[in-house]
Amino acid sequence: MAISIITIGLLGILTLLSNAISLNRVVSDEYTATYLASEGIEVVKSIVDFNIINSGSNAWNEGLGTCPTQCEVQYDSTALRSFTGLPLKYFDDGVYAYNHIGAGGNKDTIFFRTLSIELVGSDQINVNSKVSWVTRGGITFNTTLSDVFTNWR
Repeated sequence: MAISIITIGLLGILTLLSNAISLNRVVSDEYTATYLASEGIEVVKSIVDFNIINSGSNAWNEGLGTCPTQCEVQYDSTALRSFTGLPLKYFDDGVYAYNHIGAGGNKDTIFFRTLSIELVGSDQINVNSKVSWVTRGGITFNTTLSDVFTNWR
């Protein structure tokens, strides 16, 4: 009888540990996805900043009206490109990108980042950065961050 109770207790503890490990992976993926979505917004901000610095030749939102549904960027993008459907890769130096010059090996990740930009008049754009991924159990997760940029000059 005592062995049965101990066995049931140990099985309960093992089940709890297994669930905790699975949830830890979900939290880790969510954490990574949030930062990747944030990076997408920051890249668009960088493009806006470049346009403002070169305001003699560029409108503040130059090149940003070409992405009403799905575009992609990586950390060093200077322009938007159409979504290719490829996942981000993780490079040995800790960078998530599609192409990364000078880095060692890379591996495909489970993360797909898409951007959509909506022009709201001539002085405002709405930017949505969405990162989606599928877990080992086949469940799809999404993280979406939004920001608004205005022509404040």
